[in-house]
Amino acid sequence: MWDWSKDLETEVIVPFLGGSFAEVPDVYKRASPINYVTKDAPSFLLYHGTEDKLVPVDQSIRFAEKLTSVGVPAQLVVLQGEGHGFTDATNQKSCNRCWISWASGRSNSRLVQRPLAVQTHSSYEL
Repeated sequence: MWDWSKDLETEVIVPFLGGSFAEVPDVYKRASPINYVTKDAPSFLLYHGTEDKLVPVDQSIRFAEKLTSVGVPAQLVVLQGEGHGFTDATNQKSCNRCWISWASGRSNSRLVQRPLAVQTHSSYEL
């Protein structure tokens, strides 16, 4: 189920994925993380704003439900009034506290224990 507005699909998703869902449904399915959930996935802590116009909050709800349905620990924190990026300082601090609490309860569990590879590109300015 794809639950975004037609404008969002036309202006953002179609250029990114190379066509509409009707035109390239397999590309959309491959682009969705929910289709890669397995019982071996690491734990997830998800944050999502209720006013996110880019990714509907229902997608995070379904993702968290799928993770927990296969036995993967997942927690979803829904932030009232926030959009795709969190701008409220109180919410940002709450997210930090939540992450510290969440991560400290998962030492020696299913957290990814290796650093992620970071690629740098000299053509980008930071």
